[in-house]
Amino acid sequence: MPYFVSGNTSIYYETRGEGPVLIFVSPPGMGCAAFEQQHSLAEEFQVVTFDPRGNGRSERGDISESIIEQWPEDIYALVSHLEAEQVILCGYSYGGLPSQLFAYRYPEKTAALVMISSFPRVRTWMLAGKFQLGIWSTYENLIGTIGKALAFSHTSDQEQQNRIDWNIENSSPDILERMYLNGRHHDNRNIFPEITCPVLTIFGSNDVFVKRNQHDFQELLPDMRNVHIYGKAHQLPTRAADEMNAIIRSFGMEIGLLRNRNISSSDLAESR
Repeated sequence: MPYFVSGNTSIYYETRGEGPVLIFVSPPGMGCAAFEQQHSLAEEFQVVTFDPRGNGRSERGDISESIIEQWPEDIYALVSHLEAEQVILCGYSYGGLPSQLFAYRYPEKTAALVMISSFPRVRTWMLAGKFQLGIWSTYENLIGTIGKALAFSHTSDQEQQNRIDWNIENSSPDILERMYLNGRHHDNRNIFPEITCPVLTIFGSNDVFVKRNQHDFQELLPDMRNVHIYGKAHQLPTRAADEMNAIIRSFGMEIGLLRNRNISSSDLAESR
């Protein structure tokens, strides 16, 4: 199995295809299993996924007090391992937080930022409740129950459900706890004015957890592109994979990273 090393920690990753590098960053526990429907993007991109430290197949290693602040350094180690000049970071949900920090710290390495059902801060009581449930599950040793619930909510494919569930159950409880505790009070809005790369946000029109956060992005990143996938909720990588993948392909065309490909402008959903 392929691993890269960040500090003294071995972190599991997968890579497919050739072309501009897309790195997908998952919410706590889910890792590579969250992005199986994005494997088809390997026709145009080099698609890279990984299990964050202490999650799934990755080693726990040394954990800082603020794991969100540590996570971008792990991503930088991955970028260096891939010998990539620049990457497009695709942060899904909580995975958007370290992705935003990476774009701020390493603008020379960030070709673009794609935020999928993501946020710079916990803004709604629904999202706060989800974080609190994650914290509570680590206290009560209910990670297995949470893993099955998250797997079921993301896909009807039993094999993928099993892989998501396995990844969560094999994550370190104290790391998941710290991820949720850090994320509950983290706020990236102050760094947004310093993010200079192209930014795309993708939301489901029925997302009750983070849809309101589009206003944070629009207010502080006025040149960003905001796209809604109508009739869809939070789990876009699995439940709206075809639409989301088409949007990413079209965005790659718009910013000049993909060329000589016949992608219709209708692939990019109407922005709001």
